[in-house]
Amino acid sequence: MKDNKASAEETMRAFNNEENALPTKTTYFPEKIGKKMEDNAPSFETQILVFNENCVNRVFTEVYAGHKTGIMNFASPIFPGGGFLNGASAQEEAICRGSYLYPEIIAQKAYYENNRAIDYTKHTAGLIYSENVKFIKAEIKDIEEFVEPVFADVVTVAAPQVIIGQQNEQIDTELTEKIIQTLRQFKEHNVESIVLGAFGCGVFGNNPHHVASLFDMLLQSEEFDHAFKRVIFSTFKNNIQPFLAMANTIEKLDKTFLESKRISSPVSMFNNGDDYKEMADLYGMDGFYVSFEEIEYLYPELEIETIYNLLEYMYQNTDVILSKCYEEMIAEQ
Repeated sequence: MKDNKASAEETMRAFNNEENALPTKTTYFPEKIGKKMEDNAPSFETQILVFNENCVNRVFTEVYAGHKTGIMNFASPIFPGGGFLNGASAQEEAICRGSYLYPEIIAQKAYYENNRAIDYTKHTAGLIYSENVKFIKAEIKDIEEFVEPVFADVVTVAAPQVIIGQQNEQIDTELTEKIIQTLRQFKEHNVESIVLGAFGCGVFGNNPHHVASLFDMLLQSEEFDHAFKRVIFSTFKNNIQPFLAMANTIEKLDKTFLESKRISSPVSMFNNGDDYKEMADLYGMDGFYVSFEEIEYLYPELEIETIYNLLEYMYQNTDVILSKCYEEMIAEQ
């Protein structure tokens, strides 16, 4: 079975294969952003749902349903991606394995440098906003597999760390401010469906009952009441109970839905054959498709099954691929 470290390496190989074609835009916001006056802001009858599930799977579910989606990444304040490359298994690492978030946040050096420069229990109010992050893998029967990719926004923000087993006023203020900033950024970017959870309730030691009450209070505030179409709390059993009271909508969790979305690779040319030029290049433009060994040499990151699927596609669609390529060449002349 593929472990977390192997899954992380697989994700990075996929990213390196299509890095230049990605539409992602990432911005570091070192300071708090203020509330804006909104005369024509959309208003929704917000559905609040709570699921015992992998939060990355929820991103796929929401985007497949047609919602512009964002997810809150419970970040390490000083290490981009936390223990992503080393096989750690917290929420941030799961997001990084399932998407191309890691290359975005590791480039935001100022965020981590600012956090390292102060007491590690008192992180800055800043956050990182990443637009159009490509999500490529979901957890299916406890294994992270490639599925039809989607794009979603990600807020990367670190919760305060509780040293003693009590919430104090300073931690309460910081938690509240970071939730406000996260919701504000999602609202500013017109995100319809937001995926949240038990923010800071793992190794950082925050009380899930308290965190749930803060989310509840803020989502009912004047600024955020009716701001989102759907608010989903995706968490696991040990923290889910305090959030269940917030739910106003019940939906059945379909644990088999994502199985139908499996693919061999997140790169478009191997998913749907739309990249006719590159396909035709593999043919050599003369109708003779290349061998297994040649494709393996050209694309060493591809799995054996993917290469066989590609060869089969090329064999079955020779005329279509070549004619499309000729049409594009003529149009460019």
